[in-house]
Amino acid sequence: MEASSPTPNIMNHTEPNTQSELTLSLRRNDPNTQGRVFTRNGHYNDNASANRSLAESDISSDEPEPGQQGAINTSQSEDPDDDEVMNAEEAMNLRRLLAAAEKGGEAAQKAIENEEQRQREQERQHQLLNIPAPLEIGDQDAFLGYALVNIVEPHDGGKGPELVPSPFCRPHSTKQLRKLTAVADDGSGLRTRDFEHAVIIAVPRALLDETRLSQKPYGPHGRVEWTADAVKKTMVLLAGSHRQQVSKDLTKKQHTEILHLQVDADKAKSKGQVDKQREIERKIVQLRVAIEPRVVWLAMLYDHDLILDHQKQNGPALLKLITNNRVPPHPETEAHDLSCIFKLAFESGQTSRGSILDYVKTLDQHKGESYRRLVQRGGDFLLFLIRLRASKHFVHFVTDSTKILAIQQEVWGLVGPITEFMWSQILFSCSDIPLPPRGDGPVTEECRQEFVEAIESFNADTYVSTVVLDVLVELADDAFNEHLSSDILWVGTSKPQYQEAYSDYAKDIVGSLREALRQSRTNHPGLWTDRDVAVAEQAHAKVRLILFNQAANRAKGSPVLDSSLPLWTPMCGAAILDDWLSVKDGLYMLCSWLTPTLSHIQHLNVSGLASKMPITSYPEAIRLFLETWLGYRTHRNWSQLPRTSMLQQTFDKGLRGWDIVDTMFNIIVRLVWRSRETVLRPAQRILPQVPRIKSSSSRSTIQEEDPSFYDALLTKGADWIRTWSKDLAKRTKVWEKDVTPRLDPLLPPKIRQSIEEWQVVHEETRMIPIFEALQSSLFNFLVSATGPTNNKTYHQKLLPLLADELAHYRGQLRPALQVVTPVARLYHQIVEVIHSCPELAHARFWLDIPETPDAPMEVDQSLYTNQLVRKDRGERMSVFNSSFLAFLKRISKADCLGIMTNRLLESSIEDNAPEFPAYKLHLVFARELARFSRQAKIVAHQLSVINHSSDFSKWPVVENDWYTIEDQSDDITVPLPFCSIDDLILHYQDQQVQDAIEEERGNEELVRQALDEGFGLLPVPERSDEQDGGNDLSNSAPPEDEDDEVEGNRGRLVAQTRGKRGRSDEEGVGDVHDKDGESCRDELNRIKRQKVSGAGGSHGPSDRAN
Repeated sequence: MEASSPTPNIMNHTEPNTQSELTLSLRRNDPNTQGRVFTRNGHYNDNASANRSLAESDISSDEPEPGQQGAINTSQSEDPDDDEVMNAEEAMNLRRLLAAAEKGGEAAQKAIENEEQRQREQERQHQLLNIPAPLEIGDQDAFLGYALVNIVEPHDGGKGPELVPSPFCRPHSTKQLRKLTAVADDGSGLRTRDFEHAVIIAVPRALLDETRLSQKPYGPHGRVEWTADAVKKTMVLLAGSHRQQVSKDLTKKQHTEILHLQVDADKAKSKGQVDKQREIERKIVQLRVAIEPRVVWLAMLYDHDLILDHQKQNGPALLKLITNNRVPPHPETEAHDLSCIFKLAFESGQTSRGSILDYVKTLDQHKGESYRRLVQRGGDFLLFLIRLRASKHFVHFVTDSTKILAIQQEVWGLVGPITEFMWSQILFSCSDIPLPPRGDGPVTEECRQEFVEAIESFNADTYVSTVVLDVLVELADDAFNEHLSSDILWVGTSKPQYQEAYSDYAKDIVGSLREALRQSRTNHPGLWTDRDVAVAEQAHAKVRLILFNQAANRAKGSPVLDSSLPLWTPMCGAAILDDWLSVKDGLYMLCSWLTPTLSHIQHLNVSGLASKMPITSYPEAIRLFLETWLGYRTHRNWSQLPRTSMLQQTFDKGLRGWDIVDTMFNIIVRLVWRSRETVLRPAQRILPQVPRIKSSSSRSTIQEEDPSFYDALLTKGADWIRTWSKDLAKRTKVWEKDVTPRLDPLLPPKIRQSIEEWQVVHEETRMIPIFEALQSSLFNFLVSATGPTNNKTYHQKLLPLLADELAHYRGQLRPALQVVTPVARLYHQIVEVIHSCPELAHARFWLDIPETPDAPMEVDQSLYTNQLVRKDRGERMSVFNSSFLAFLKRISKADCLGIMTNRLLESSIEDNAPEFPAYKLHLVFARELARFSRQAKIVAHQLSVINHSSDFSKWPVVENDWYTIEDQSDDITVPLPFCSIDDLILHYQDQQVQDAIEEERGNEELVRQALDEGFGLLPVPERSDEQDGGNDLSNSAPPEDEDDEVEGNRGRLVAQTRGKRGRSDEEGVGDVHDKDGESCRDELNRIKRQKVSGAGGSHGPSDRAN
């Protein structure tokens, strides 16, 4: 059920219009406008005399002394774009108009007409004489200068670095390409030298001579002087991909001709025909001269290190650094549509899911359906995006529907509680909610709690000043770029470098906020009201308390991390969301430890049934796990009370259920956040991915590998679940449609016996583990979310998915975790933390991942180079196989190289359709295509080794036979984009490799590895007979009848874990039991003391403290 929250009344000031739109639009025949003066922000006042006195008071301080008029005009001309500051000339015009308005009649109308004519003339002169300013970049320190760069030919057409595209640029717009191509004509229409159309390139500063760069946008501009080793490096095209593509299209014929001529020149050289070779080279030079005006563009060069900050995960934030949200997405794109929809939805107050659905129904029908699906599946993150439109700096923030759905489903359940309050605190800083009173002493816990209550006290009458909000967001974004952009990976951890960077970040904002607000009032007085001024007076004190005292981390449901958090701004938000989204596979693996068939929620989301599931985001399984098993076997009414009611129950020592769940959730999230870069990110690169359900029509792995067992799941397995449901309904005396596993999560003995007998008859062992895993499920596996009538289909989909997961854990992940031990240690840390709470001591875990004594805290990727190479080459070959198969299918058609066979098409036989003959590729190609496929495996392996190995002695070498061009290449009539031998030497870094190996060798060993299907598989330790004997994936819950043995086993588990501490990492995290297990008890005891001492009579949010 969606929670409704009051929407604060955020005033949206009208943006100032251009000078031509600021004229007084009085109409002689309109009585409603006579006597009213329109202000700069589009409003007007009724009392003309009051306006006149106000205008006179506003300009009195700015009116020039005699002899100073020229100075004021000069100042105004230096800043022609500042439409907000009223100069002396404008003030005098306004006074004349006001005087004429008092006279009324024709005098007023004549004055208005004269003023309009004068301003039209000023506008015409402005268009003739205006010199546009170049694009402003957020970080001027990174700007190197202007220069001419060849953005089409490799290495700047010579020995420069390779120009690579930014992976974060927007996709090409076909309409934009058509427009540019039409304007370009034959290339003469391209404005390649105008700074307004300059491309933006990030290049390492050390690769060029900065003294040869121009700092003037109008030139003169020259080519870049590259250093000797620049050809081995790369530069990144941050903006200009459309211009690059048009240049490529315009010069395609010339480049094709150059390729042919180069082949002819090589032939002439090999035959000793010197004159012919010179003639061909002369033609090549002429072609290059003709190409140059079309491919050499003016470029704005930026320091690669300062702009990119070595943050490959924070790519979308870099685009915001370059554009500062001032470059809107291209029209006719989804990003543009969503940007407009989000803004309009916010301005109209449509901030709930139901109201947004009603709103999108009014849109264009051919897009309304896709937007409707986005609203249905976007969840809380979509609503959060709309609320962000309170600030103009978020107007283009996350407008990709695919990314919105991915963030909601993959990470929002983890980062949402934190980011929601990060945004609430910045709104509070810009609102009229007063600061709670406090003394001059240190900030106590009581002060923090009062501060949190004030932040959470938003209602419909709360006023948020958008002008103050925009100033604060822009200031914080600049401070983030200056101090935190290179260390944001470690946000939420105790890394010293992040702590130091955050300290500088906070000091920068607090020290600059007052001046930034003062400048805004001076430069844009039309945007400020008395309420905005009152809000600005308290903003500095609020921001200081938030940044230095971190009250946000103690809010309801917001976990406490190991470090302070920055303010939520576009760059900060993009960095945090993208960093977590980049580890979604590792995070999903961790969440799947808590319940089987977790990915089933994706199927329901795609089917539009997200409301039928208790969670819509994978990380929400953490809180759902705690809520589900709270009080299991410790509270007498656990099976009779629903999960939500259990949260209101009072447990031992006077603790409420939601107190316990929030505290445990806090600790687990802190542990997960702490382990992201040290465990989750490297683990997802090394470990096999957990299988997920993709759609209702996706085939199960078990269906392909073992059809007989798959059929048994669909028939016998579904029958056993149906019998389980009926038995439970009969024992608990409820309707079968109301049956839930909470009534009794354990498998009935009769059904267990029936399954065991079936296993004996069929010599099978996989069925019992499947049903034992269901006992730990957090979802209702007995009754379908769409109703009992669909139970059979639901069970037939669920059981194969669970069988695939068990097979993955048994055959792949569990053996791998015995090698990648830090991941197994993280699992046992989570188990121990949860079981350390008495009310969760019997929580059921469906996996039994082996313990690894003395496991390190971090995953060292250097120990798993072969695994990284294997995964890389597998991804490369997956692309190759799909493309190669499509190519073969096409050329084997009857109109190409296909041969008719004596077989019929399978579709004709299956569908009783008219008979069509089948065509297959000519047999003569079999050997050559097999050789081609084999060579692709070898090359994919070599490129993967280059990507993941830092040891040159293990790299491939450039072999001699690669230098020659076989005679068969003369028969290729279609020009192919073959690289040159120089390109190969550069990419393979052949000289460094030869120096490292210090001997002549070939690539025989790499060829053997490339063709070895077992290369890169994680070694599996030998297992004892005891391990091979039982069910290695049974749940880790204690025996259900022997409580003494339960406590004894749990005590031994704690003692073993304390004796198996691995080395601490650089942060000094240490053993999780010492920090998180004990902090859990400390937090609960502190809550208990507050309740006993009468710290709060109620149990609302104000009494909660994490």
